[in-house]
This record gives sequence, structure tokens and C-alpha cells, in this order.
Amino acid sequence: MKYDSEYYTLEESGDSTSYMLNQIEGSDDGLERLMSLFPIHRKVLGPGRVGISEGNRAKFQPCDYHETAEQLVSEKFRQVLAPFNLPGVDFYQTNIVNGDKIWSEHYYMHIWNHHQAIHKKRSEI
Repeated sequence: MKYDSEYYTLEESGDSTSYMLNQIEGSDDGLERLMSLFPIHRKVLGPGRVGISEGNRAKFQPCDYHETAEQLVSEKFRQVLAPFNLPGVDFYQTNIVNGDKIWSEHYYMHIWNHHQAIHKKRSEI
């Protein structure tokens, strides 16, 4: 497989690997379909909620990318991806909750059509 310089690999940084994040109560029910191969924007009516299930909660600070069952990205990272106008990729606002602290500038990234997300003229298989 050959890739041009516009392909990137998402990886967690050392800071984010110390924590495990999971959806918690109060998360929109439509977000349970994030593994779907179809768009879910009609099913998602509100924000997601994510909590820390493993790691030192006292030292937690959100990163630009968290590898969960679904990818969780910051607003900053979403703005980096926006100019690519990725077909088959949607973002859903998600709050990271740690006790009484809430970080609201994060998004679940739903890549629902993997075949459309890869530009056919930029990759050769």
C-alpha cells in the first residue's frame, strides 16, 4: 500500500495512555451506535458523557486524542481535521467528567464509512 503525505496515524500520547475513559450515565443513547457503518446523526440528540474508569483522577488532564472504543478528540484536533472535509466522518460533542470538573470541548469521532474516508486517488492498494 502506498500513501502520500496527507495520511496520518492517530496515536495516544504518553499522557493519555495512563487513563481509560468510558461512556458514563447521562450520555446520549444514540452514541451507543458509534461502531455503526452508517451515519447516526439522526439518532444523536444530545452530548456524550465520558468518565475516567482507570488512572489517577487527581492528575487527569484531557489530551487532544484519547483512544477509546470510539476515538475522542479535542476541539483543537477537530479544527485540524475540518479542512479535509472528510466524507463519512462525523463529530459529536462529548463532555469529559471527572468529579465536579467538566471539559466540554471534546468530540467523539464517528468514522462511519471507511471506504469514503480514504480518497481513491491518493492511495493505491
